[in-house]
Amino acid sequence: MMTPESTHLSNDQFTDLVLGGPLAGECEAHLSQCEACRDELTKFKESIGIFNVSSLAWSQQQPARSLRATAGRQAWRAVLTPIAWALAAALLIVVGLPAWNHDHQVLSARGPATAAAPDESAVQIAQDNQLLESVNVALNTNDASPLPEYRLLGSPRSTLRTDSRTR
Repeated sequence: MMTPESTHLSNDQFTDLVLGGPLAGECEAHLSQCEACRDELTKFKESIGIFNVSSLAWSQQQPARSLRATAGRQAWRAVLTPIAWALAAALLIVVGLPAWNHDHQVLSARGPATAAAPDESAVQIAQDNQLLESVNVALNTNDASPLPEYRLLGSPRSTLRTDSRTR
């Protein structure tokens, strides 16, 4: 439908006109009166015609393939695909397994890594023992326990009963 502000067809109205939509009658009435919209529709139809001719020429230039040849290629592909996967797996086993085995043999031949040199280990052990002894002395102080002050020496139930009776 034409709006009073616009004097020409909108893109949606051109689409309805070309596709034969519900507003095609109103658009044709406008086209009979408006030369600018008629020129625009003519240019659009020419563009569509050029596209049709170009796409037809392109499709005619493509080589024709028979269905028999296409089916034959698909059959060979169905046969060759599992063979290709099997060859890839065999190559992986033939090349990959010895390489992996070689890497792991080199690591095991070196032996376990040592953390410190043997001459430093005796000194280090003595220092560690001294540190552990000082920690042991610090933890084993015989200070008086504050537990009797809080009546936590007995069982929890007897402490609760005593507290509740004294109040």
